[in-house]
Amino acid sequence: MREIVARWRFMLLAGAFDQLNSIMNSFAPDNPARFTGVGSFVSLLANVFIVIAVGLSIVALAFGFIQMATSTGDIKNAERAQRTLLWGAIGIVISLLAYALKTVLFNAAGISGVL
Repeated sequence: MREIVARWRFMLLAGAFDQLNSIMNSFAPDNPARFTGVGSFVSLLANVFIVIAVGLSIVALAFGFIQMATSTGDIKNAERAQRTLLWGAIGIVISLLAYALKTVLFNAAGISGVL
């Protein structure tokens, strides 16, 4: 029985490594569909920063909701939670505006990047 479990674990790990390998190959510089120059690399970096900003904003929203739920009627804690929620929402809006601006600017410059 242990051998069967060990074999399945190995097969799952091998499948995960194959999937990771195919993902990494899709970002390889020799793949003409991905990196066609400096512009597409800059586009990729901009997308990474935007995704990180959206992720941090979502974490701030979640933290604000938790603060609001645990404020138990305390006015200071409720106000702190409202500020956290406000800044999380502002972060999402700014991130979406940054993505839209990046897309418009790169399209105007003729850069076709990743995403």
